[in-house]
Amino acid sequence: MNVITYQIYLEQPLLATQLAGDPNSSVSFDFIPGSLIRGLLIHRHLKQQGIDERTSDILLDNGKPSACANLFFSDAVRFLHAYPLADQNTRTLPTPRSLLHYKGDEADAKNTIDVFNASHKDWNVSSRNEIEQRRKDEPLKPITTPFCWGNEQGLTLYKLQPNRIAVHMFRKRMVGRATRDEGTVFRYESLAAGQWFGGVILTEHNDEAASLKKLLELRSTAWIGRSRSASYGKVQMHHVQRHSTWREHGGAPITDIAAGERLTLTLLSDTLLRDQHGQPLVRLTNERLSDYLGFAVTIDEEHTFTATTQLGAFNSAWKLPLPQTTALTAGSVIVCTTQEAVAAATLSKLEQQGLGERRNEGYGRIAVNWHVALKNTVNLGTLQFGQMQLEHTGDIPPNITSSAGKALAQRIANSMLQQHINDQITSFVHEHIRENHLKLWPPNSQLGRVRVLVRRAQVSQNLADVQLGLKSFKDAGKSHFQRMPFRGGTLWDWLQRLTNHPEQVWNELSLSQENPLFQTFTGKRDAASATKTTLELIEAVLRQPARLRRAAEVDNG
Repeated sequence: MNVITYQIYLEQPLLATQLAGDPNSSVSFDFIPGSLIRGLLIHRHLKQQGIDERTSDILLDNGKPSACANLFFSDAVRFLHAYPLADQNTRTLPTPRSLLHYKGDEADAKNTIDVFNASHKDWNVSSRNEIEQRRKDEPLKPITTPFCWGNEQGLTLYKLQPNRIAVHMFRKRMVGRATRDEGTVFRYESLAAGQWFGGVILTEHNDEAASLKKLLELRSTAWIGRSRSASYGKVQMHHVQRHSTWREHGGAPITDIAAGERLTLTLLSDTLLRDQHGQPLVRLTNERLSDYLGFAVTIDEEHTFTATTQLGAFNSAWKLPLPQTTALTAGSVIVCTTQEAVAAATLSKLEQQGLGERRNEGYGRIAVNWHVALKNTVNLGTLQFGQMQLEHTGDIPPNITSSAGKALAQRIANSMLQQHINDQITSFVHEHIRENHLKLWPPNSQLGRVRVLVRRAQVSQNLADVQLGLKSFKDAGKSHFQRMPFRGGTLWDWLQRLTNHPEQVWNELSLSQENPLFQTFTGKRDAASATKTTLELIEAVLRQPARLRRAAEVDNG
């Protein structure tokens, strides 16, 4: 088996939509589905091969499965979900549903809590009552912490970072904003930026592993998920590595199982199974589970903990959603008794290949005999969050020596700096100009006079044109600006201060000299850029009141 592991850092919030929420809302998964990674690599592969998916059949080549079909749509290649990363770059896993803890431990800020495994053979009603009486009849409840990591030494639970919640407005294209007739509010609950996730790709063949590794390393920056044009979905791919041996969990080594012994299966991802009639399986039976496993088993209903969920997907090529399907939820624990001897090699192959449908998208992952202890003391850990020191991946040379390379690096850095300045100007305008203060602002005609001066100065890049123009204002015109309070003084004072001391624009925009964008090969902040930025800021500030007034007139008919 060939294994490729990699890490994903979220530069922007990520919207990997699941079937939840209202019609005008989108709620992201707690992880990055394998289908998103597969779609990214398909796009890179087609672009690299010069294939246009709109005009070519990417699945067939002269009536036979194409290289693209074998690489991305075969169960022999499996793109596992990218789960949150814990300390020491450990890929966490869904918490088993059979684990219980005292209800009071959830509220206490403890570093460790006692956890009981209800799938253990000694667990029954009397043992549960005995455990609850130890804490004065404090009830036991399932663990709600979604991810964990465990091995023979212990178990650690991990709470996720809070999701980012944002509200977006539908904008009418011709007007550029929402109107009374056309305006819809969208609520997005996305994975917050700054989080790290660990992904895995499994494949049977060496050449496929080499191709997939090259596609992952092709560029570190990638965009996945929904609403990419609204500043969602920008990620960084790092630490791409290839392994020959790998196991998804830290349980005990697999051994042969004799007939009549217990077997515990823990679902490490949602699993799509079907009954004998082809319908989604919502309740396991001995016959169907035996068919999927390849050997006869009898399910222990008392110690089995399963749940179901609804899965959906979206085909970007068709621009259509796929049918919704019922699946067994990740973390479900199935305990059964084997009716025949099962070799360790059979169980190992079962772990590697998984069960059910859509295994190449990360579904159907299982763990054999992962958590078997009746009681365990577990730790409460923290997930990786925030920018880490990244290893160089080859996208940008670490040392630029040629003059052409330095010039190109400077151009890129200046472009990045300008984009950052534009974002700060936009934030400044939205923060200081409100609709309920429009009556205090000068009339549009007076605002237009200053804006004409600014446009002339932008051509010559000389603030003297604005200064001379302001001096020519008579007292009546000047009074409109002097009545408007702005930035601790009046709007007139603010204009005078910026045009006479343009270097103060950096303080206005909260851009300090220590900002990394102003360092060597990452942008420059000189007198010329200060003049240019000052004119852009004044123009943006004086333009906004006129825009808001025109919008109010349209809404009022």
